[in-house]
Amino acid sequence: MRLDARVPVLAVQLGASAVLSPAYAHSGGLDFFGCHWDHQLNSYHCHEGAYTGKSYRSEEAFAQERRQLENTGESTDGIRRQSERPDKSIIERSSSAPAEKSPLAGWTGLVVVIADGDTSDVLRDGRPVKVRIASIDTPERGQPWSKRAKQATAELTFKKQVRVLPKEVDRYGRTVADVFLPSGHSLGQVLVANGLAWYYREYSSETLLGKLERSARAAGKGLWADPSLVPPWEWRKGGGSQ
Repeated sequence: MRLDARVPVLAVQLGASAVLSPAYAHSGGLDFFGCHWDHQLNSYHCHEGAYTGKSYRSEEAFAQERRQLENTGESTDGIRRQSERPDKSIIERSSSAPAEKSPLAGWTGLVVVIADGDTSDVLRDGRPVKVRIASIDTPERGQPWSKRAKQATAELTFKKQVRVLPKEVDRYGRTVADVFLPSGHSLGQVLVANGLAWYYREYSSETLLGKLERSARAAGKGLWADPSLVPPWEWRKGGGSQ
């Protein structure tokens, strides 16, 4: 199975005749950089955040500019306007004691462990944090497609920098978060669209994931090729048997 990491920007059938780009449509579907693919302008265009008003001929061009900013020490989250840069003299006068970071503050870190398709360890300030991808559920160990889902997550993220935007800390101490690939694509969306994860409706109201799941199911992608496969939450309730 060939994994398509570009799925969130590919066209998905939303109705009988309408075809839109689900991740970047004008109907509010901006990515976390505040940008989307503008079909009218045929360019990657930004409406919010630090890149507001800028257009790029492709997402690759946008990613290249971001990499250049990283190489020059700029923020990987976007271009800081001069007026938005902090006054160094104020920082130097502030307390030298490090401020305690909120567990729900976003960060960019290196993926060092792949536990399964939806759970990884991501470094934060040099320490691994167990991160569970929000709003999706991949097959459990022992289920068909479990190894393939884990392999896909490893191919996309292992030893790579990802952006983590936490939503909560669950009862197991895991940080439940949206995880974004170096390209800016949502890892959860990529897995669902390729038929390697279910949309976890019980814990999410994200309509885009539902559309991507329906498209994957209709195309018989990945786990949807097996009509007998049960969702992992039912597998867990049954004690790990189908």
